[in-house]
Amino acid sequence: MRLKPRVYLFFLLLFLLLVSCNALNRKSVAGLSIAYVDMKSLYLYSIAHDPDFVTYRDNEALRDLSDNNLSPYLLDIKKSVLVKIDDAIRYIADQNGITVVLAKDSSLVYAENSLDITQSVINELKLRNNRRAIHTR
Repeated sequence: MRLKPRVYLFFLLLFLLLVSCNALNRKSVAGLSIAYVDMKSLYLYSIAHDPDFVTYRDNEALRDLSDNNLSPYLLDIKKSVLVKIDDAIRYIADQNGITVVLAKDSSLVYAENSLDITQSVINELKLRNNRRAIHTR
C-alpha cells in the first residue's frame, strides 16, 4: 500500500507544527538562574564589621546592662545586620540575573563552586560599610 503525496505532506506539516510549538514553549519559559550563599559566613562577617555592634562590643557599660543576648539594643543590631545581608543578597542577585538564592546549609545537596555568591555579597557589604563610614565623618 502506497501513501499519497498529500498524506506525506500532511505528516510533514504536522511534524513541523509540533517542533515549532515545542520550540516556542521553551522560549516562553523564563530561565532559572540559581546561586547559593553561606549565611553563617555572611552573618559572622557582618556582625564583626557592623559599627553599631563594634560600639556595643567595645562599650562595657552597654554590655553590663544587657542580659546576655537578650539586650533589646543587641537584638536591634542583629535585626539590622540581617536586613543589610538580605538587601546585599538581593542586590547581587539582581545585578547578576540570579532568580533563586539558596542558603548553603539548608538542604543544598550539590552545587558548583561557581554558583557561590557569598564573597560577592561580602564585597557588597564592605562597600556599603565603607560608604557609611565616609558619610558619618
